[in-house]
Amino acid sequence: MRMPRAMFVLVFFFLVSASVSMFGVGPAYSKLDPTLRFLLQQQAQSLAKTGHSLNLTAFADHIEVISPQERMVPSSVSTEPADKIAVLINAKKISRLKALGITPRVTAGSIATAHVTLAQLAKLAQSPNVIYVEASKRLQPAQESFSSPSSVSAKPELDLSIPDTGADVLHQKGITGRGVIVGVVDTGVDCLHEDFRVDNNPDDGIPEESTRFLAIFDQTTNTEYGPSHIEQFIRNGTPCPTTDDDLAAPGHGTQVLGIAAGDGSSSGFHYVGMAPDADLISVKSTLTDAGILEGVRYIFERAGNRPVVVNLSLGTQKGPHDGTSNLDRGLDALVGAPGHAIVVAAGNQGDERVHAGSTIEYGQKQSFEIDVDPQKVPTELGLDFWYDSQLRLNVYIVSPMGNRVGPVPTGQLRTETTPEGGVRIDNASAGLSPNNGANHMEIVIFGSPLAVAPGTWRVEVEDTEEHSGRFDAWSLDIPFTSTNADFDFTIGSPGAAQRLITVGSHVTRDHWQSEKGDVFRFPDENRVGQIATFSSHGPTRDGRLKPDLTAPGVAIITPLAESARGLLSPDFITLDHKHTVSRGTSFSSPHVAGAIALLFQQEPTLTQSQIKDRLSRLARNDNFTGQTPNAIWGAGKLSVAPSASTPGPISDEIKKLARQLDQNSNNKLDDDEVLNVLDAWVQSRPLLAIGRPATDDEILALLNLWQQNSSLN
Repeated sequence: MRMPRAMFVLVFFFLVSASVSMFGVGPAYSKLDPTLRFLLQQQAQSLAKTGHSLNLTAFADHIEVISPQERMVPSSVSTEPADKIAVLINAKKISRLKALGITPRVTAGSIATAHVTLAQLAKLAQSPNVIYVEASKRLQPAQESFSSPSSVSAKPELDLSIPDTGADVLHQKGITGRGVIVGVVDTGVDCLHEDFRVDNNPDDGIPEESTRFLAIFDQTTNTEYGPSHIEQFIRNGTPCPTTDDDLAAPGHGTQVLGIAAGDGSSSGFHYVGMAPDADLISVKSTLTDAGILEGVRYIFERAGNRPVVVNLSLGTQKGPHDGTSNLDRGLDALVGAPGHAIVVAAGNQGDERVHAGSTIEYGQKQSFEIDVDPQKVPTELGLDFWYDSQLRLNVYIVSPMGNRVGPVPTGQLRTETTPEGGVRIDNASAGLSPNNGANHMEIVIFGSPLAVAPGTWRVEVEDTEEHSGRFDAWSLDIPFTSTNADFDFTIGSPGAAQRLITVGSHVTRDHWQSEKGDVFRFPDENRVGQIATFSSHGPTRDGRLKPDLTAPGVAIITPLAESARGLLSPDFITLDHKHTVSRGTSFSSPHVAGAIALLFQQEPTLTQSQIKDRLSRLARNDNFTGQTPNAIWGAGKLSVAPSASTPGPISDEIKKLARQLDQNSNNKLDDDEVLNVLDAWVQSRPLLAIGRPATDDEILALLNLWQQNSSLN
């Protein structure tokens, strides 16, 4: 008797899923990352149960899924169906993808982005031309969350970050980024903000009627705006349609671009960015791997033959942390031409134990714990493991109530439901990663059905064969709480890329005045001159030193986007009501992007490697950085003025001047004393202690003395 077709499909699916759980998926899908392999499993299950293809909308919170109208579906609760997934393909020959019915959207070296159906994904997995395919995952802006500031009794009046880099000295010499393009791929931008406008026609009655933007592209609506569109918005007083309305990081793109290239006109040229005369291109991004790569490509193509630097203030801890992800490879390929540069934020996990790893020996077992707060229960916990090719590891998950899943050995996949949450472990089920030859294990603890159980979850790994080696694990949602976890290896993607310039953060301001006149500081932050508490640490998983250098990133005063005004606490909006205060490597990275624009104005054909070398040689060291390069400071603190890059001996004349300025007679220059000196210098106001303004050389020498925290004897 013949088996009915429906029964045959169900039995076939049962056999396939059983073999996956017990023996791994084998070579068939070895060219797909674990997420894509999981989607094909879900597709098989959907076809077996319903006869219909999988609706990908349910996965929209983590990866980029596409509707039949070729739009990115914004979230898993959307009513819009999704039938395609955005991927990054590493292939031997990109041109051969068309034979599979796949049209690349953007190509960067051996990497292409594309929108594919699950049927096309299965074809990619079988193609001898394909090396590896990754899902386009969502990234996050590298901005620290706004914790409540504490009140202090001081009145800072001057933005310190630009003088800290020496850029103000170059501005006085006419080096302002003129002729260079600064691009950002970010959450959007308030194109009406005065810092991005100029007054080319003083008699038209419209303040600053002309835009500095050459183009703005909105990936979320697939719309491009040129200068004429933007200037029409200015004339009509129409809100900018590309404003940065990301609720998790309100105003982020406007702040980033303002640091890199704002001209300061909204503050009477008090808060001036690094490259105030550069031209601008902005991409309002989907904030996914594919969107970022496509956005950078757009900026480079739109810039033509002009020198251009692109800032990426975003990242993720998911990935190999060794520069071999498809996003990292693609971005590296885009900076091959002279006059092109990409800068990326290092990330904000330097004070979180999101990494665990070490060398493990045969028979040894190591465990790591994650505590789920009952007041902040997630719907999912993700962990990403990468370990040496010769290792064979058993992995176990132990729930708060002792329910145990495992062992799951290398080469196998298991999904199991417990009363406290489901567990899916893909322990290198498809073999070694073709991108880097390492084992990749993905663990997901998911709500069953609504939320993960609170309490302590434990991950155990055990070496089962007579080979020692290294493993590294990253917790993607909640930091590890066990003391054997650490703060190292926390520069993720794309910060770990080989060729990109990766920027950490140090402190140049520790307090600010709000729009209500109160003065605040971040209570959990380091003192001026030190590394920011949150700045992510290197090295990369393959042993390279990252970050490349640091730049100011704490209490940075930046342009306020109108869309963010009602979303931010008044404590973070400044006295002029036009600026806001933020911290994060999101805001150190654009300092370096603007610095590169200044270098490009002087030498338009510099290559990325030449720029990296130049910044390393100019970087400033002091008592805080210690000996450089190192895995926290990189080459040291950003400096673009050679006279400010290397602290020299303090002359007797400067020490005499400093003693006159030492108001509290503690035999050193304090932060407030330096603030007063800088305030007077900017306003060309005489210093009471000496009866005249300080000269530029005296200011640099006094800053040098202050940074060294030297005695005035």
